[in-house]
Amino acid sequence: MRYSFSEIHTLNLLNDNSEFSKRFKTPGDLKIMTLIILLVIVTAVICASLFKVDKIVPAQGVLETRAKLFEVRAPLQGFVKSIHVKEGMYVEPGDTLVTFDTEQMDRELERFEQELMTLSRSVWTDFYQIDDWLEEATQTALRSKLASIPNPVDPMGFRSYLERALGDSLASLDQSFRGIETRYTNLERQIRLLDETIAMEHRDLARFKRLRDQGIESSSKVDQQERRLLELQSNRASLDSDLANTSTEQDKLVVERNKLKDDFILERLVRLQDQLDQFSQAQSRLASKQRERNDMNVRAPFAAIVDEVLARGEHEVMDGGMALLKLRPRFDQEDLQIEIQIPSNYAIWVEPGMEFRASSLGSNPDDHGRLHGTIGFVSESSEVVEGNRIYRMTGTITLLEVNNPETFLRPGLQLRVEIKAGERRLINYLFDPFTKYFRTALSEPS
Repeated sequence: MRYSFSEIHTLNLLNDNSEFSKRFKTPGDLKIMTLIILLVIVTAVICASLFKVDKIVPAQGVLETRAKLFEVRAPLQGFVKSIHVKEGMYVEPGDTLVTFDTEQMDRELERFEQELMTLSRSVWTDFYQIDDWLEEATQTALRSKLASIPNPVDPMGFRSYLERALGDSLASLDQSFRGIETRYTNLERQIRLLDETIAMEHRDLARFKRLRDQGIESSSKVDQQERRLLELQSNRASLDSDLANTSTEQDKLVVERNKLKDDFILERLVRLQDQLDQFSQAQSRLASKQRERNDMNVRAPFAAIVDEVLARGEHEVMDGGMALLKLRPRFDQEDLQIEIQIPSNYAIWVEPGMEFRASSLGSNPDDHGRLHGTIGFVSESSEVVEGNRIYRMTGTITLLEVNNPETFLRPGLQLRVEIKAGERRLINYLFDPFTKYFRTALSEPS
């Protein structure tokens, strides 16, 4: 637009007029307002340049316990007799969970106990029959082995009869031995008397020979004396033979007696050892069956919460190893951890040891509270979950700020996790949109 000389001259005159120019001056209030706005902007820029805020990396997590679900399984095949727990119940170690029918096992246990009673009776019966005849070392060793075996013989009152068994068997041989010994003694006495008689007859024969030589006695008398002496010597030889036979018979009877005694003791010793082995085996079978019987009362191995009952009810047939119910061990803060999934594009910011806070996903943290903790394990590689590439991490809880721990601290609770990945100046957030578009504008179009 072009102005004429007259128009320009008129404007100059108006400008020189003080009264008229006052009407075109800027109001003071506007100047003050403008100054305040400029001061606020400058102050905000300075504060944004000086102050830092936490750099938060968003993620999602699941509250878990280190003690996973524990399946309680049927020890053996059997019928379910009763189920003593329900889902959600708290159980202590040793509490009965499920009871199986044990009628058949009880009958087997009775049979094993009867077998043990029979063996123990046989063991003590054989021992008492040879106890008094054993050497001290053998007797001591046997008594030490029998110390743990019940003695049903003493209460029955026939121990004395058993102790006399071998003595009664040897009594007839001892009686025969005494008869032979008496006969042997009589033969020895007869031989001594016969020897004395023979000696006298020798003296008479010598006297008769002297008298015959003197002509006083006849030769027939001498011959008669010689025949008598020969007859006595024959009797002496017969007695010697009888004595030898008696001695042989006596020795034979001693051997027979010792053999009867040794066979009696040896037979029972061998039988005792076999019975002791059988008793030990029967005890092992009984103990094994008793353990199986006790296992049919399924008990809680630790303090836990019944998470799920899988057995349907009474009279159900369960195979050995089938799951009966699931227990979740009781836990406290130290047992809890958070399984965190973080998008791969944010994982570059996160390192072990960083702090985080977590709250219930989809809920206001002010309603239920927060968990605080530190990052522990960070996976080295990513994986695809539901079409999204993520990194897995674990978080250790260090502080609980929750209103109701019993309801909040439930394994499986989904959480919104905010990981503190350092600090950043506030002005960086203000200028990020501009710098982002500025970098885009300076790059080549893709």
